[in-house]
Amino acid sequence: MPIIQKFAALAANTTVSALAGEQFEFVSGRPAIIEFGCNGSAAGLTASFFIGAETLAEGININTQNRYCIFPDDIICKDVANVGDKLTVKINNTTGGALNWFLTVSITYL
Repeated sequence: MPIIQKFAALAANTTVSALAGEQFEFVSGRPAIIEFGCNGSAAGLTASFFIGAETLAEGININTQNRYCIFPDDIICKDVANVGDKLTVKINNTTGGALNWFLTVSITYL
């Protein structure tokens, strides 16, 4: 069961594609259940979650726990991905200052 865990600061009024270049950005081998969790250091961060061409959540406010995600408590969305699907998470800082974000993606192959 691969897990992707990332943390970074995001400058004011910017967006990042959090999974770009990751080893497990594309689902390979067999279909999988994908679970996304995301927290931030303060209010003002939004996130969008995509599997392939399917939008799971767009522009939702993320928790302000200021820590890595605890599963299953911090799961924002969960769905099945097919082989070849691209996992995409876009995180947007809507504030005037830099904020930290924490992302965990769990991949369970079927």
